[in-house]
Amino acid sequence: MKRLFILIFSITIYGCSHTADSSAGAAHQHDESSHEAEAGDDAQTFTIYTSTCELFAEAKPFVVGTTTTVLSHFTNLADFKPLTSAAITIKLTVNGKEYSQTIAIPEKNGIYHFTVTPDLSGQGQLVWIVERDGKSELFDAGLVRVFANEHEAEAFHAEHIPADAIRFTKEQSWQVDFSTEWPCMEAIGEVIKTTARVEPAPTDEMIISAKTGGIVSFYSSKPLVLGQHVERGDKLLEIVSSGLANEDLSVRYAEAKSNFERAKSNYERILELSKSKVASEKELGIALNEYQNASSTYTNLKENFSASGQNVSSPIDGYVQDISVQNGEYVEAGQPVLTVFGSRFYVLNAGVQQKYFKSLEGLKTATVKQANGSYVGIDKFNGRIMSVGNSALAGNGYLIPVIIQVDATDGLVVGSFVELNLIAKSDSMLLTVPTLAILEEQGNYYVLVQLNPETFEKRQVQLGVSDGLRVEIRSGLLSTERVVTRGAVLVKLAQVSGKLDAHAGHVH
Repeated sequence: MKRLFILIFSITIYGCSHTADSSAGAAHQHDESSHEAEAGDDAQTFTIYTSTCELFAEAKPFVVGTTTTVLSHFTNLADFKPLTSAAITIKLTVNGKEYSQTIAIPEKNGIYHFTVTPDLSGQGQLVWIVERDGKSELFDAGLVRVFANEHEAEAFHAEHIPADAIRFTKEQSWQVDFSTEWPCMEAIGEVIKTTARVEPAPTDEMIISAKTGGIVSFYSSKPLVLGQHVERGDKLLEIVSSGLANEDLSVRYAEAKSNFERAKSNYERILELSKSKVASEKELGIALNEYQNASSTYTNLKENFSASGQNVSSPIDGYVQDISVQNGEYVEAGQPVLTVFGSRFYVLNAGVQQKYFKSLEGLKTATVKQANGSYVGIDKFNGRIMSVGNSALAGNGYLIPVIIQVDATDGLVVGSFVELNLIAKSDSMLLTVPTLAILEEQGNYYVLVQLNPETFEKRQVQLGVSDGLRVEIRSGLLSTERVVTRGAVLVKLAQVSGKLDAHAGHVH
């Protein structure tokens, strides 16, 4: 009797086109509930992907007059967590006759038990229809065989699963950070590894200078320290000039205040006289001009100075980066006293060896190494390459400067150094997987290939170039083989608890 084959169909997911198939799989065991499933050595499995969801279902071969339970697991691909609410209908159509069942609420999150009792034999069409959020989604398993009797069904054999395969159930994967995906064909150009210093963006750094000569005086009630958060208008310190023979600001302040009060009084007096035609319009205009000039001078001194000296305030929201003076130190007008950097943008200032000069002409993007050792693309920080130097600078160790601007983030610290992968453009398409999918053992590299969503095979691969986010697979993996991309270490640990038992019952 011919072995059962299921229709292969094409879908698109994660931006890559692949084929997914529904194939026979091995039985396995769950301990989370007491529902005895009918899956065993002769179980058939169905693995179907749409753009948003994964379906993994198991059932014994369909036999006329026999009620078959179809155990179905639904997983959201956005987070690889179980589907929590959806009305799902299963339909088996044989020779024009339809057998269907609808379940509005899952028995457990992601788990639906359907029963089908066909009374006609032959080739059938098996589909699931998921209704949620006002939308309908079809999972098509293609053609399945309905056997006339148990004797015919005995000829069905499930696809062979290797004895060293790793079992990792859907219930286990739903409880951890886990995901799978197909490899992608994409262009990875030459990768230039370097380091960069994290600096404030030039437009986000302000040097505050003394506007008058005097003695620096820190506020005792609010000590000034490096790294201190400040807001626009916060008073940071004072430059005292009172008592100095040549820099006594108190005299200028008192004079400006006196001129302002005199001009204001004179303007108000002439304004009243002009109403009765005693003062002319010309006299009123002159008085108004003198009042405005005196007001401008006095207001400027009042906002930036006190009777004793200059009030040094922060011009922006940010952090104190540098304190250039000490308490009690004399400063002159124009001398820098503080540096404040904003918290909006950072600059990654990198230096590249001269041998990579030609490669820098096609520089496309970059990735940054984080504290946990993983890399993240600069697009995550709204990053952009601002400039690539055309010459090597002596002050930069004769390296070619590359400047990248990114949004300020907790993962970057001003003044620190980070590792960068600068990525050049390329026209060659390579088979790649995320770097998180790679396992390393004694210098050899492996991926976990999905045989079905609950069974995985450890496969040795040969690696090529990597940009920190993805790595080229030169051999050992096909583009149609789905791999574990998050949680690979957890699946590997499951291997320690024992190999796959091909004769284990499947219990939910």
